[in-house]
Amino acid sequence: MTNYHAFNPNPTRPDLVLPKHSCDSQFHVFGAIDQYPIRPGAAYEMPSATIDVALKLHRLLGIDRGVIVQATTYGADHKVVLDALDIAGPNYKGCANAVVLLERDESYLLKLHEAGVRGARFNRQGLGISMTAD
Repeated sequence: MTNYHAFNPNPTRPDLVLPKHSCDSQFHVFGAIDQYPIRPGAAYEMPSATIDVALKLHRLLGIDRGVIVQATTYGADHKVVLDALDIAGPNYKGCANAVVLLERDESYLLKLHEAGVRGARFNRQGLGISMTAD
């Protein structure tokens, strides 16, 4: 499994001011392994990339909207995204990993929808989750 460098603990505000209602259109969130189990065969993990870290950076950059995309690290278990959406609030939406369509039932999909998930990310190759062209 790949190891990554830790985030800069003291990022600084850029000189460029972003437009009002700027959106981070795709970012992943992670968390403590005991709370968010990693699926067997996951290509990577980054437990320090929490929703709190992301929101702190967004505030610093002037971003007030975002799309939290389910990382392949967690497969069809979207608990980390559900928790992140609850913390981030209504200006944030989610994107599921499409494997959820194969591995979970309609009630789980409804739970994702109610939390603000509005899309699905399809993987055909790589990162340990593959779906067929069909």
